[in-house]
Amino acid sequence: MSPEERAYFARVTAANAEAVNAEKRKIKEAKESENLAVKTETAKNLLSLGLLTVGQIAQTVGVSEDFVRALSSDK
Repeated sequence: MSPEERAYFARVTAANAEAVNAEKRKIKEAKESENLAVKTETAKNLLSLGLLTVGQIAQTVGVSEDFVRALSSDK
């Protein structure tokens, strides 16, 4: 392989690696967004039951008490 071919191969490989990393970031962000949506819905459902305290809901769902309070004020 000539030096020019090697350099081209290195550039293409680097570009492909960056594209793969970008897709991995997008997938991770989508999963995090979906996870937050599930936590939000779960906390809202628990709030609507009125059986648990804000602290209990926060601990159960895995969010902060402030997050749960913000949801309860959105009602």
